[in-house]
Amino acid sequence: MQTTITPEFTIHVQAPFSSVQVIGSIVIARCVPVTMLSSSMSIWISEADDTEEPETPSAHLSRIIDGYGDIMDRHELLIAGLAGEYVKQRDRLVDKDDGIDVSWYRLRTMFYLEGKGTILSATAMCSEGELEVIEKAFIQTLASIQFHSSFKSLQPVSEQSTESSVPNDDPWEQLLHTAMESMEQIDQMEPSSDVREEISPLKKLENAQHIHVEELFQHALTQTGLQKHSDELRAIAQSAFTLIEAGSAPAELCAITRIGGGPDLPEGVAWPRNEDGLHYNFLAQINLSDLPESIEYLPSSGCLTFMSDTDLRGGKVLYWPESSHYIHHPLPEDAEDLANSVMQMLIWSSEHNRLVVSQDQLHHLKAHTVADGTLSFERFGQPVLALASEYEISLEPQTMRILPLLTLPDSSSAYSSIGLLDPFPVISTFRECMHIGHGPQHQLLGHHRSTAPATARAVSHAQQQGWQELTCHEDWFVLLALQSGGKAGFQFDDYGEFIYLANVKDTCHGNFSRVFTYLELE
Repeated sequence: MQTTITPEFTIHVQAPFSSVQVIGSIVIARCVPVTMLSSSMSIWISEADDTEEPETPSAHLSRIIDGYGDIMDRHELLIAGLAGEYVKQRDRLVDKDDGIDVSWYRLRTMFYLEGKGTILSATAMCSEGELEVIEKAFIQTLASIQFHSSFKSLQPVSEQSTESSVPNDDPWEQLLHTAMESMEQIDQMEPSSDVREEISPLKKLENAQHIHVEELFQHALTQTGLQKHSDELRAIAQSAFTLIEAGSAPAELCAITRIGGGPDLPEGVAWPRNEDGLHYNFLAQINLSDLPESIEYLPSSGCLTFMSDTDLRGGKVLYWPESSHYIHHPLPEDAEDLANSVMQMLIWSSEHNRLVVSQDQLHHLKAHTVADGTLSFERFGQPVLALASEYEISLEPQTMRILPLLTLPDSSSAYSSIGLLDPFPVISTFRECMHIGHGPQHQLLGHHRSTAPATARAVSHAQQQGWQELTCHEDWFVLLALQSGGKAGFQFDDYGEFIYLANVKDTCHGNFSRVFTYLELE
């Protein structure tokens, strides 16, 4: 048994958990040695969020556990004077490279507490063979909790309590979640203004909590057993940024960093079209002023717009200087239906190497081919937005926060020098430990798991395009990797990632016209 103290409570962590860490209001306990199959437990206190549509605690828990395996048991739990719910789920832990395919259990409790407007959450994960022992230790540990005098007067709340946006069972998520809550409080204290003069989200984070990416890096190394090689691994790590969804994006705020919806374009600029005359699908935009520091090979301000072509066969990146006056171009509510109809009216022509009209009218939609072979569409005599794909469409745009990240490469001579002959499983676990928040982990810059092979493909693409000055492997870098999922709801083919590579020889001059894009499936 280990007595563990947080700012809010003291708890006695029971065996077989032995490796215990405290990060703010989070207790993280693991069984040693730490491997992919090690049992773990996390206990944390977090604030409940106010929402326009209150959610019952039971409904909140149901949403949190959705998608994490079969529910083996769910019942009310009264423990340490607190009333909540307990859930046991059976899932599978699979790692084909290591030959791991085992039953994997998740135990979860959630207690809504009134008086402080807080939630006490706890999770444990283990294999089937350890389930009985871990479940007993989990309950005994929770039963030992004692709140400090400054955190008293806590009683279970009623079913009318509001929703919490607490992430699920990743302790790193809790650490950043607390910081982001503080960022929101700072937002609320700032005066409103029609002029966009917002504090960088990263600067808000630094002001809100003493959380540093280097600390997260060290914790991730500890979780993967690599802490003794910290210096060697830090030397090959690259700085990057994680972009995570942070709520619905208001249409009236132009040029903010967000994903989904329609683009914000400079006044007088039309929605860009591809070679067939179809409008590129808008995916995301990044305001470079949101970055906490200048990147040598990127403009220090302005906005980047990211778009995709038919069947994700290509993509486009546009750069707009900071002085631009932006106009929001919303997606029509029937954008997906329109795109579906457009695709039914077209067919691929090998002769012309492009899409051509096979049916010039469908319902009220009419297709036209202009002299240069490009296409246009109208309905009731008015032009319509004909997107290049019926799939990459999001009618729920989300703002994105930009947070610092440190990334490790998939391959490096440094790994063999520290005796890591097969780094892939460890590096994959390291990346999971560096995850921030809940939902997709979009990445700007840094090492990506497919950087090396993708760079070779980018060089080959440059050669095919006649970009001879862009054929040095070292000059290509991952500009942005967008993941599927989240509230924006993009599904890149079979839940993959859509990735943009750019070249420093171009981007250092603000030129993003020559990029290489590809789809990576999980």
